Amino acid sequence: MHGTIMHFKNIKKYGANKDHFIIIGPYSHETAPEGGLDYLTHKPIKNLGDLVLEDNAFLSGLNITREFYDWCLKDGPKPEWSPAKIYITGENKWIETSDYLENEYEDKYLYLKSTNSANSINGDGELDLDQPRNGSDTFDYDPDKPVMSNLSKNVRYPVDMNFYLNRTDFLVYTSPKIKQAFNIFGEVKLELTFSSNVKDTDFVAFLMDVDEYGNSIKIGSMDANQLRTRYRHGYDKEILMEPNKIYNLTIDMYEIGHQFLPGHRVRLAITSSFFPIVSRNLNTGNDIAFDMHPGVKSKQTIYYGSPLNGMNSRIHFRSNNLFKNSFEI
Repeated sequence: MHGTIMHFKNIKKYGANKDHFIIIGPYSHETAPEGGLDYLTHKPIKNLGDLVLEDNAFLSGLNITREFYDWCLKDGPKPEWSPAKIYITGENKWIETSDYLENEYEDKYLYLKSTNSANSINGDGELDLDQPRNGSDTFDYDPDKPVMSNLSKNVRYPVDMNFYLNRTDFLVYTSPKIKQAFNIFGEVKLELTFSSNVKDTDFVAFLMDVDEYGNSIKIGSMDANQLRTRYRHGYDKEILMEPNKIYNLTIDMYEIGHQFLPGHRVRLAITSSFFPIVSRNLNTGNDIAFDMHPGVKSKQTIYYGSPLNGMNSRIHFRSNNLFKNSFEI
């Protein structure tokens, strides 16, 4: 989806033709061309991960395509479409606008912190509106005992992640309960200040909406948001780390349009593996394609508090002006 949105933004900015349209719906890759409908029966496919889509989520992709081709190829009437039609999950409503709405939202942050330890869902990791005092959380990553993705559930979809979060090689951070609904819209990034005792390792992150029943429902369109630290300055260059030195990196969590409802919480989980969806990093620093050496255990530390090189450990996103007063504090 990220590439589609970037294409829409740039073709609107630089394209010679002014007629450009984008539709973003809550669909799987397979059903997106049909607007969430089965392409043979044209019936709605309502089950998506652990959620059931509402009736208003579905469009007729066939009718939309026919209108477009009749207009462009048969000189038919121009469809009366808004340039952007976007479904906001959580709120479960479509918005129609003249452009992609990202610029109508403001930069917001949730800062990582803990009192004792953020390890597992049973720890005391928090997401806070304010920058915390200096501190850190640590977990061990063993390439021989990676987090195993449950292949019976497609984690690209909104599924409950609690199955994974009892492991102590997850750091889990949770916001206070939400008292007033707020939206996030646009690109989401996880900014981390970290160290590791190896030359190269991975960080994997998941953003979740914790409902009133305690289910941690993953949001976003990626299976897992991951960065191999040798690529922290871009995929065009490989720069290994000096063990135990503190660095910064940013993990792209890509575009999300979601409303967090009253009684819910925001949750972030960080680990270093999600096999086999994410190939294991053996932590050796050797060539990824040809490394046959045994894996090396690593100790990963996430720092928070005072900015280091201008960065904190925090989630960076865009939200509406209701955000500041949305939490029970």
